Amino acid sequence: MIENIRTLLIEDNPGDARLIQEMLSEANPGICQITVYDRLESARPALEQDGYDVVLLDLTLPDSTGLATLSRLGPTAATAAVIVLTGLNDEAAAVQALREGAQDYIVKDRMSPEVLWRSMRYAVERKRAELKLLARERKLESQTRDLEEVNAALRVLLKQREADKTELEERIVGNFRELVRPLLEKLKTSGLNDRQKAFVEIAENELNN
Repeated sequence: MIENIRTLLIEDNPGDARLIQEMLSEANPGICQITVYDRLESARPALEQDGYDVVLLDLTLPDSTGLATLSRLGPTAATAAVIVLTGLNDEAAAVQALREGAQDYIVKDRMSPEVLWRSMRYAVERKRAELKLLARERKLESQTRDLEEVNAALRVLLKQREADKTELEERIVGNFRELVRPLLEKLKTSGLNDRQKAFVEIAENELNN
């Protein structure tokens, strides 16, 4: 259950602002804490500092109009659900607003306490689900980067191990050539009988292998 929804209303028309406050009070008394600003630029610092669950945004303000208002608000409303309020019944604008990050689009003359409250409640839930999904995606991306780093480190270690193995084999072969082969050559010329020479040849062949 959603409780104590922190709401930021950006509306320059005092009559509309008062009406929206009355609607929310009628729909759920005491549930919403409403802060009102009549300019976009004065509302943005408050949104950044205080944090809100919902932003009710009028698209026609003294310092911003149209969907540009939503775009300008966007970076400061990363964790808040944004509901666009407008006096125009423009379906294309509504679709574009949703594409640009708004959770809902309400035409003012069709607004009622029930419609507004339901829109806010659903918007908050959708935004929370969206943020959880984003957090999981970021966690997966971080884990993927960690795995890639581990795999890269393992590849380096395996490459080094192969190099060490090759170096060891070369040392063994080198030691054989420097130490064992001269001894075998001396044995061959040390007056061995045929049977002993055969043993030495067998030993040399096996060592070569």
